[in-house]
Amino acid sequence: MLKYLFLTFYLLVTTSIISNGQSAWVGFSTEYNLPGGNLKWIYKGAPGVQLNYSWVLKKNKGGYPGYGVTIGYIKFSPKADTLYYLVYLGSGNTGYGTASYSSRKLIQLSSSFFWTMPSKTKKTELIFGTEIGYYYSFFNYDFNDDLGSESGKEIEGKGALVPYFSYALYPSKNVRIAPYFKFNLFFSLGSNDSESITYNPNFGTFNYFYSLGLNISYAF
Repeated sequence: MLKYLFLTFYLLVTTSIISNGQSAWVGFSTEYNLPGGNLKWIYKGAPGVQLNYSWVLKKNKGGYPGYGVTIGYIKFSPKADTLYYLVYLGSGNTGYGTASYSSRKLIQLSSSFFWTMPSKTKKTELIFGTEIGYYYSFFNYDFNDDLGSESGKEIEGKGALVPYFSYALYPSKNVRIAPYFKFNLFFSLGSNDSESITYNPNFGTFNYFYSLGLNISYAF
């Protein structure tokens, strides 16, 4: 998947240089990320940063499409040094185990498609889009309970699907300020066939988090 993302980046940059009737933007985003699902049990909210490059086709009154690429970084910290979980020991008996996690780091690579709807004054815009990406995730873990113990490190590239919404303001022709909301769904890739070279025991599992951010971009 990485090679396709880099190919997408190359094609976007090349096409934006040789095409007419579009504007290209370089931007920086800062955001706050709120874990959901299983991530919420383990990790606190975390800041993140992103760099992005995007371009839009010739503007029409009713709206116009655009494309982009993004690279980002997030570091989720655990809620506590030690977490507790319920263990079923059999014969109706239960106990508690302990779990420890390191910080979970995500390196985000994605390409996006979006649709922009300008206001009548052309000073503001609504932007709806979807990112398709690859999240490189890594963290350490340690479990201990009456049934045994397990420790290890997870290093895995995950697919990502990220719908988002943004409201853009234009203080000048070449400057765009855009608060945004994203829903980040990322999932394990590979196969559940143990004899396949793409076998992944985590295949089919997914996690998600929400992002509230602010993007500042400059057009050239």
